[in-house]
Amino acid sequence: MCPKDRPKNDDKGQIVTHPKFQHPTDCQKFHVCINGEDPRDIACQLGEVYNEETEMSDAPENVPGCEDWYKDSD
Repeated sequence: MCPKDRPKNDDKGQIVTHPKFQHPTDCQKFHVCINGEDPRDIACQLGEVYNEETEMSDAPENVPGCEDWYKDSD
């Protein structure tokens, strides 16, 4: 789902054409909103979670709330 009421801006204040948003219930997934409107679901590789601050896949211990995401997957 692409939120229409909160466009993302880059560090120069420009609106991001294809913004990324963290999945609301799955730390491994995120959405890329093509042209800000058309959502595409994407997942980080196994063992990583989406870091909304860096807008990249990252180690779970670097993402507050997702530290234990893979805890029970052994």
